[in-house]
Amino acid sequence: MQEISKNLDQIIMGWIKTFIPNYDFHEPNIFLGEISTDTDSKESKGPIWILEYDQNIYLGVQKEIKEKILNLVSGMNRDLLFSQYGMFEISRLTHDFGYYVWGPSWLMFAEEKDWVDIKKHKVEILSRSEFNKSVDQKIFWHNYPDCLKAFVVKENNNILAASTLKDIGNNFVEIGVDAHPDSQLSGLGSTVYSAAGRWAFENGKIPFSSVGPWNIPSTRTQLNSGMKYVGIDMIGINKFFVPPQPLGKPSPEIDMTNYYPEWAKNSQIKPKA
Repeated sequence: MQEISKNLDQIIMGWIKTFIPNYDFHEPNIFLGEISTDTDSKESKGPIWILEYDQNIYLGVQKEIKEKILNLVSGMNRDLLFSQYGMFEISRLTHDFGYYVWGPSWLMFAEEKDWVDIKKHKVEILSRSEFNKSVDQKIFWHNYPDCLKAFVVKENNNILAASTLKDIGNNFVEIGVDAHPDSQLSGLGSTVYSAAGRWAFENGKIPFSSVGPWNIPSTRTQLNSGMKYVGIDMIGINKFFVPPQPLGKPSPEIDMTNYYPEWAKNSQIKPKA
């Protein structure tokens, strides 16, 4: 974990307490607590939340599956737990209760002293209503309709890139970002992402993001803007989704080739509806 200030550490610990308010020490490096059953609440991460932060695992679960999940987590190496293998094994247990896990996701937080302002394009700041009137949600689906503000780059009045800030409690705002897949301009995502983070700091908020380990371009954008990796988590969802192959390239001149033949691809995965 990258070094963070004591102030940010205290804020993150308070954030964890929001979602697992009554966790107790269970065994070395594992803290266990029951999680809210109100999945629509701002103080809920869903029916299950497994987080690694500062070499500790924080496990928020619902009562009916507490012992099964604890036994699994206690007996599994963390590299396996926070992997596709762990995602599959946890979801085998939660299936009977009607939910699954999504992840692992890398968690990013930022401090103002480390923020990098990237200004490759002109950014327009929109209100929530202005953004929702003009955005194609199917394309910019990582952005939040219930945002505080939206930061966009436009061409001929069409949005090429967008980043939004969503209030997630404890003074944190989550940054979502998308660039139009047909645009050939570089630096779109990093420009709106950086603008969103700067607005957050100027308004007394702390930027937060989560990103899938397979999403190389988004991870680059976040780290280049000054985000710090501080942990990894899995969250409860009501359907079993699987991630894609790694996105992006190491660099433009490197050719990418599939290692496995067609038979090794999982034919049981259904296309997105």
